[in-house]
Amino acid sequence: MKEVYNLNVCNVNLEYHIDDYVYIYNPNNERMIQADQNTLEYLRSYNTETSEKVEGLERFLHGKKKYNLLNFKLLKLSVSTKGFETLYKIENIKIFKYLFVCLLLFFAITFPVVVKKGYTLFNSGAMNFNVYHLIYIYVAQLFIVSFHEFSHYYTYRKYIKSDKMRFGIIIRYFFLLLFFTNVNYMRTLDKRKKIAIMLSGVMGQMILGSLLAIMYLLSSSDVILYIYITNCIIIFTNMMPFLKLDGYWIINQMIGSEDYMNSFKQFIFKRQKIKSSELLLGLVNCILITTVILSGVYWVFDVVRRGII
Repeated sequence: MKEVYNLNVCNVNLEYHIDDYVYIYNPNNERMIQADQNTLEYLRSYNTETSEKVEGLERFLHGKKKYNLLNFKLLKLSVSTKGFETLYKIENIKIFKYLFVCLLLFFAITFPVVVKKGYTLFNSGAMNFNVYHLIYIYVAQLFIVSFHEFSHYYTYRKYIKSDKMRFGIIIRYFFLLLFFTNVNYMRTLDKRKKIAIMLSGVMGQMILGSLLAIMYLLSSSDVILYIYITNCIIIFTNMMPFLKLDGYWIINQMIGSEDYMNSFKQFIFKRQKIKSSELLLGLVNCILITTVILSGVYWVFDVVRRGII
């Protein structure tokens, strides 16, 4: 297991991880630098009063955090990861390993059954939906998404030992409320481990889905059905390779790309080389985005036209 170490420089608590390079992270302003062993040694002896000031280093240590209005972090929290060792011990017990596998299989088997029951109920008109159900769904969604992010970090912590788990709430595109967790050193892992981390969020949701399926099959509760469907929608949305969510980064790993849409843009605007797989995915992505935009514009004009008539 790789390890994250702590370093105090000029009363600033830093974290660093040594791999082929030295990755140094400043939690205060969320900046990270890729350096070498010499830089690390220089930081250890760096003193604001006696050392010659280096502009880039001062900016890294004391500079303000960069803000992005399209990805605004509303809340940041950190908790100790000491309890994770106990969770890993429990996970390694054979009976729990078999239980997790059984739950994943149960989700796959019962998914069409639950969806069919829900579809039949919807068509029959017997489904009673009210405003309170919206509240239940919203609260359940917050729990599902937070559990999804926890699952990512839980797997990440198996490979990168850190004493702090940092997570929080982010507002994306001004209105979309999401949870996030920091996995700063995932870039140092091999492809298999990266994909395991990326898949773990959805796998955690599948385990939740199997429990919800059991509850629904036993109770036939409309609320449980709504929450189950919400969970499934989040799973499928996350696995789409055209949104910058889990599926997008998984497909990048599979085709050996850092970011296929970035490569596509570089190909279009700067005529840089591109893989055929990146080109194909980029074209499909652009077609889908254009289709969604045109469909939205058509819908708006149709509503306006009907209103005028």
